[in-house]
Amino acid sequence: MKIAMCILVSMMLVATTVADSKSDYELLVGKNIQCPDGFHLVYEPWGENSLGALCLLEHGPQAIAEDGHIRMEGQNAMGKAVGEWRWFTNAGGIYETEQFVDCMKP
Repeated sequence: MKIAMCILVSMMLVATTVADSKSDYELLVGKNIQCPDGFHLVYEPWGENSLGALCLLEHGPQAIAEDGHIRMEGQNAMGKAVGEWRWFTNAGGIYETEQFVDCMKP
């Protein structure tokens, strides 16, 4: 009985944490934060139990992975795609490359 009560209390704590996280997210979404050009809005954990809404500037190398494979990689400078960007197949081969100058194809 004592073990069952501990499990029930643990489940209630987890449910409360999830509910609090959802309401924190809803509060942040309700702020309708508009990021400046070149920045994008992300929601990420902050501290032990908090959630933050941040405007981040993409600068430097970027790689995107999906389903255990690198799908795309390239470079950003002050929020804009620059240089060569590469897209990859599941086998890891390059299937497309593009050159960008200030987020525009030359």
